[in-house]
Amino acid sequence: MYISSSSDWNWNWETDSIATQTSENTPKTYLEVPEWVSFESLDFQKIWQNTSGKRHQQPQKEREKYEKLWLQNTELPITTYQKHNSFYDNIQKHIYSVMALRSFTQTGPYGIQITHFRIVDDIKTQLYCEYLVKFKTPRYEYSSWMRYSKLKLFYNHLFLHYSYLSFKNTRLSWKVLNSWKSWFRNLEMSYLQKKAFFLERILHDALYEIDDPYIFILYFT
Repeated sequence: MYISSSSDWNWNWETDSIATQTSENTPKTYLEVPEWVSFESLDFQKIWQNTSGKRHQQPQKEREKYEKLWLQNTELPITTYQKHNSFYDNIQKHIYSVMALRSFTQTGPYGIQITHFRIVDDIKTQLYCEYLVKFKTPRYEYSSWMRYSKLKLFYNHLFLHYSYLSFKNTRLSWKVLNSWKSWFRNLEMSYLQKKAFFLERILHDALYEIDDPYIFILYFT
């Protein structure tokens, strides 16, 4: 198997908050992907970025004006908003979250972070936690709800697909997570915040240590 040398991939590594942009020349007036869009399906997220995401940002005063007109001319807002709000009440922000970016010359910049988490009440099973993983590609931004078991599967798959890489930092971060985490189901907010931090660190390290973004595309888009 051919292993890419450092000269084959010109990359840089940074942490930042990023907007949806298709090129470096995209005007800054284009909208960032709103929080509520990231809670929708992946297909919806792509459609929004292909349409509304490419529109120039509406001035705040103009937006407020038309929102008031909309409220005056529809009977839907009250009931719709109540349902909408009950869904979001269960979603918690990951307070330690940060987007880590890596640029691959051949394919462009990629980024990863865990932005939120939520507790899911499934009648058929026990309560469990899901983490919202935001993955940035050169064209789109994807946000997917994933359980710890899916992220563990991603971690194990790393070593199968990139058997020629050592993943020194990724292994160390995983070891730290396992030495700290509770082996019993723990759904306390403080615990889940820290667990999201450790999981995000593993994703950051993996993005840093791979030599192509294939596995991230496979799992997070």
